[in-house]
Amino acid sequence: MVGAVPVQAQNTLDKAGLTNATPATVAYSVRQLSSSYAGKALQVRRSSDNTTQDIGFTANGDLDTSALKTFVGSGNGYVTTWYDQSGNARNATQTNTSQQPALVLSGVVQRANTQPAVVFDGVSQTMASSTFSLNQAFTRNSVTQFLSNNTTLHYYNNVGGNPNTGLMSFTNNKTSMYAGNTGGPTQTFTTGSQYVLTEEFNGANSFLALNGTSSPTANPGTTGLNGIQIASYNGSSYYSNIAVSEITIFPQALSTSDRQTIENNQGAYYSISTPGSTTWTGTLSSDWSNTGNWSNGVPTATISATIPNVSPLAFPIIGAAAQVNNITINSGASLTLNNSLQVAGNLVNNGTITNNNTLSIAGNLSNSSSIGGTVVLNGTAAQSITGTGTYNSFTLNNSGGNIITLNNPIRITQLLTISAGTLNLNNSDITLGSTSIANTAQIGPVSGSIIYPGTGRFVVERIIAKADGTQSV
Repeated sequence: MVGAVPVQAQNTLDKAGLTNATPATVAYSVRQLSSSYAGKALQVRRSSDNTTQDIGFTANGDLDTSALKTFVGSGNGYVTTWYDQSGNARNATQTNTSQQPALVLSGVVQRANTQPAVVFDGVSQTMASSTFSLNQAFTRNSVTQFLSNNTTLHYYNNVGGNPNTGLMSFTNNKTSMYAGNTGGPTQTFTTGSQYVLTEEFNGANSFLALNGTSSPTANPGTTGLNGIQIASYNGSSYYSNIAVSEITIFPQALSTSDRQTIENNQGAYYSISTPGSTTWTGTLSSDWSNTGNWSNGVPTATISATIPNVSPLAFPIIGAAAQVNNITINSGASLTLNNSLQVAGNLVNNGTITNNNTLSIAGNLSNSSSIGGTVVLNGTAAQSITGTGTYNSFTLNNSGGNIITLNNPIRITQLLTISAGTLNLNNSDITLGSTSIANTAQIGPVSGSIIYPGTGRFVVERIIAKADGTQSV
């Protein structure tokens, strides 16, 4: 594909654990993937009178199955549009009623494990996005349940099968990547099981990961992407019987950290076990270090963690120094630090962090809440700060001397220290907040550096006393 240009997304998939350093080209899901996405999940046609209706999300970001069941009633509900949450408006559609996949059958929402899924019958049902072009390297990721194991099936491909860049079955219970070469990465699956699938197309360095376990690298060929055809080779043949809950495509080969972040996040949400991840349950207590409070043991520097909303059960409290690989705190969930936490990868906070100690992050930070205590970015590679967060004491100590990019305005209420690395203000301001007449945040000694390539600047607040005894900023 000569001249193919990777397309950058407008919405960060923060609810999937990613930052805006990892833009998506398309993103379809039965859950909300981006807190910036204000649209609906899918459009559904009911069998009783062929009326269609958009179905959105609950306040927690789950598919609104109550609205779905109320609309469909005791009949069937078929998906006509699966909305793209990336911000690129590349919706997957199907206008032919006989080819629309099912979301509700006889009044029952179709599910894989515990979450809703769009079911393709393997006979005639398929959906396709609008066309877009991506050269290798790129990543195609999905949450897929294999409902049959026949040969010569296409699970995902380019729109219209042109060119053929697919995930398919050549033999029973095996799925392979294909981009012009039949020697592509291959994995074995169990019929009826749901998987987190990641296809990384990158020439001879390509691999296929099932539930976080990667195949050996192999060369599937060099063809690129031209949109996505779901559950068919070209929209009219080689259909597959699958249940799909989520599809994301990225215009680059994901880093190991980013790949594990989204895989572990998907595993936690869809109740799929992935190595290297664990989910908080709070079954026994609030003790972070108690293995009985986690689905797969206590997190370590190589094991990622997801903290969902387990209310009314307890949320984790760190009482002894702790480590974690990547960590995602979901909406409605909380984490309390009474001792230090070192995050070896990325931190995504959509909930609440009560920091009474030191929170250190070696990867990217995504947060729009207020975090007290001391927050330290101590990576050895480039880092980014996403979200309009407020921080008490914020230290940048990138020992590799790399750039730390600010993607959104933030607020400091006490002290900003730049010990190492280069702070790139980009187009975002840092506000040095004032909490009283005697207290305005300060910048400590700068051993690193600051660059101003865009409109981002420092803004200094100051509370002053007025003659009438009141105060103003």
